[in-house]
Amino acid sequence: MKRKYEKKLISGIDKNNEFLIKRLQNDWEKIQKIDKRQQRLEKFIAMSKKSGIILGKVILTLLAVGGALTIAAVAPNIFAVFGKSSKHRGYFEKDNFKSSLKYLKSQKYIKIIEKNKKDEYKIYLEKKGDKRILKETFNDLKISQPIKWDDYWRIIIFDIPDEHKWARERFREKLKTMGFYPLQESVFIYPYNCRGEVEFLCKVFDIRDFVRFMESRNLTPSDDIKSYFSLN
Repeated sequence: MKRKYEKKLISGIDKNNEFLIKRLQNDWEKIQKIDKRQQRLEKFIAMSKKSGIILGKVILTLLAVGGALTIAAVAPNIFAVFGKSSKHRGYFEKDNFKSSLKYLKSQKYIKIIEKNKKDEYKIYLEKKGDKRILKETFNDLKISQPIKWDDYWRIIIFDIPDEHKWARERFREKLKTMGFYPLQESVFIYPYNCRGEVEFLCKVFDIRDFVRFMESRNLTPSDDIKSYFSLN
């Protein structure tokens, strides 16, 4: 039964993947805003020194936001990876990068085509890899916090019938992991703009008709709630 519902979750994520791909693009562009090229190079190399799982996720992310990628040697120990747009360029140490590519290929997450030049390849994201990175992005979904709070509370109220029990429980669980505060079992609050994330979750779980989203300044939270959100 759990496997059945996991398939439903993957299907919901896949059907609404534009939101997650946009989130991946925004995260990647934050790295690209680092002013000096050398700082970017050091950032990417630092990422490549982490575990193969982390590097694998970086590769899948690049593919998700940039489409097919070209890999080329730019120095004795460094690969450059770039798509159609230079803003999707990254730099990685060869040994770790080759190991990660081998793993991703063995798992059928990517397809690799060797080009004529030495140490130059073209890599494509397979459907299985696309599902993997979207699922991980969904699991890691967070809400951006502005520097200053606008004094509005976002209130999510839902009444989801038992025939959608799985979706109801997963929706409630997801709100908790994303940092929402449960006022009641089916009433959650959050101090920052989260309409996009809530609407996305409603689409993924197919529960839009059962969820209400409100914004209000007239909520008087307890000190515990303010402390929970570090608003004291």
